[in-house]
Amino acid sequence: MESSAIACYALAVMVTAVCPWDEQERLVEDVFRRQLRLALENGLRRFYVFGTAGEGYAVDTARFRRVVEVFGCELLSGPAVLMVDVTGLLTANIVERLQIANDLGFRDFQISLPNGPLAPSMRSCNTSWTSAARSPTANSCIQLRPHPAHPDWHQVPLAC
Repeated sequence: MESSAIACYALAVMVTAVCPWDEQERLVEDVFRRQLRLALENGLRRFYVFGTAGEGYAVDTARFRRVVEVFGCELLSGPAVLMVDVTGLLTANIVERLQIANDLGFRDFQISLPNGPLAPSMRSCNTSWTSAARSPTANSCIQLRPHPAHPDWHQVPLAC
């Protein structure tokens, strides 16, 4: 079975913005800001947050909002291309995160789905996500899901 997905972006290195946390589970903002600035100063131009380290689905709304605010404060006004992973365990969380990130000025989003078959409640949520992401300003919404015939991940553009 071949994927009919079309690549949305040119091949490029994307920097994952790893979130440093202290013992009280607060974002260590100065370290986070410093790593973003350092990557930008070294010529990297594509960034995303919450996609690789795995903490994105597990943070509460307040932490999600603060990380996205700091990420935006450091990078939104510059030359960088930015993406926010809005993965959550509930459709309502994903929709809420899409709205938060969009309201803060982000226009590209990623939703990572679990490997393997989707639960019935997750099969129908694509409509909710695309409705939430379909704002006049949103550029793209990327759903990452393993292809049934391949263990590696690929991008599947949603109808946003």
